[in-house]
Amino acid sequence: MNIHENESKRIGAELHDGIAQTVSTIKMRAETAKMQIEKNDPAEVGKSLDSIIAISQIAVEEIRRVSRNLRPAMLDNLGILPTVSWLCREFEKTSSKIKIREYIDIDEKSILDQLKIVIFRIMQESFNNIARHSDASLVDLSLKQADCRILLTIKDNGGGFDVERTLNSEQSGKGLGLASMKERAELSGGVFHDRVC
Repeated sequence: MNIHENESKRIGAELHDGIAQTVSTIKMRAETAKMQIEKNDPAEVGKSLDSIIAISQIAVEEIRRVSRNLRPAMLDNLGILPTVSWLCREFEKTSSKIKIREYIDIDEKSILDQLKIVIFRIMQESFNNIARHSDASLVDLSLKQADCRILLTIKDNGGGFDVERTLNSEQSGKGLGLASMKERAELSGGVFHDRVC
């Protein structure tokens, strides 16, 4: 429930701060273009329409980004393994000082469909934490099958943090998302460790 509420809150903020603001700008520019049409000023109308087109493209890209974050179509169309590689590439683009080494040793068919989004979300939250808090330059990501288990390990060379204090601060809404990752893992029948055991 908390994960769902936090996700809804995040999506609401993205829609309000990103897409709603962009659409509001489009509306104002369209109103300006309408006034220019009424004044019979074709050159200014053309400029206004050009800006509306440019801002509309920004809105389209923002909607696609939010949609990908909700559930990337790639996950359903291509599977978790290509999506893992895509997420790693995207992370390296936005966090250019951090390199990811991938170690994938599992077949796509070995991963249940309901686990794919769990793996994706845990990776996404881990990468966000690494980018914001770790001061790391290297991330090792391992996704493999061991006996009847799927093991996802994400390790960086950053400075580390006090896990207990972080989990406690998350109860007051100021943590790194560890509780969210732990809950996702456990609700899917898994186990979450903050370090390799």
